Amino acid sequence: MRRNTRFIDLRGQKSPFALIRIAKEVKKAKPDEILEFLVDDPETVDEVSPWSERTGNKIISMKKEDSSWIIRIRRRS
Repeated sequence: MRRNTRFIDLRGQKSPFALIRIAKEVKKAKPDEILEFLVDDPETVDEVSPWSERTGNKIISMKKEDSSWIIRIRRRS
């Protein structure tokens, strides 16, 4: 985890609840703040990119590690 990055563990939360939580956390973040989410629901992973395009928040990276994904999102300015 990097400086100025918040980490949110969403393992065990399924869609749509995990995506709703991602949206709420990003909305609370400061402009250009980076949030790192740990998710294990494949449907949530599939929904993050379209959500990001609709909202203008940038996905910095999506990396699979074992049975989970680490998704890094920068809140739009």
